[in-house]
Amino acid sequence: MELLLTVDACKQDKAKRVTAVIPLFPYSRQDKRLTTGTPMSAELMSKLMAAAGIDQVITIDLHSKIVENYFSDIVNLKAEPVFIDWIGTNICGLQDCVIVSPDGGGASRVRDLAEKMNLDFSVFQKKRIVANEVESMTFSDPDKVRGRVAVLIDDMIDTCGTLVLAVRKLKEAGATKVYAIATHGIFSGQAIERIENSEDLDLVVVTNTIPKLESCEKIRWIDVSPLFAQAIIEASA
Repeated sequence: MELLLTVDACKQDKAKRVTAVIPLFPYSRQDKRLTTGTPMSAELMSKLMAAAGIDQVITIDLHSKIVENYFSDIVNLKAEPVFIDWIGTNICGLQDCVIVSPDGGGASRVRDLAEKMNLDFSVFQKKRIVANEVESMTFSDPDKVRGRVAVLIDDMIDTCGTLVLAVRKLKEAGATKVYAIATHGIFSGQAIERIENSEDLDLVVVTNTIPKLESCEKIRWIDVSPLFAQAIIEASA
């Protein structure tokens, strides 16, 4: 509401064009109706933003590509370049790394990153009971991680239930170390406690799309403001 009201005030004062910079667009998680009685939150928010007068949106790593279709002008940045830089700089023995997706939905993201770094990749298959609660997770190729460093890549880390389960299965498969890297670190509920209590998880790396709310020795932050700065410059040209 603060965003919509601010945009309306700008339009009332004859702003020619309004670009909204929204590093985290959480409503993108609800991009379609899976059952009756559920809202199309992402589509509704796009309509409200257009009605308020927003001409363009700049964000990063939307949860679903479908959401881009709800906007007439959207720039969906990728955190992939900073992920590649962090992995290459901070993980020793890079040739022994394998990039892992925690679910099938992130397979293309992981495959692209792995190909650019000339690394192997693998994918978990998971079955959810309800949102944020996983019934089961199976690993497609345990031989790929045995004796190697596993790097989990995702767009978002929320309650960390899926994360700690995936980490445990990677260690059971023989991974020597496990890192988790994601764009958006929401860390809701018992997330921080789960990270701290996981003996198998070596480190969690997230970008600063969300303000740092809690301190945790296992969490590192990557600055993505240069990516947004360049996008703003290009939008203003």
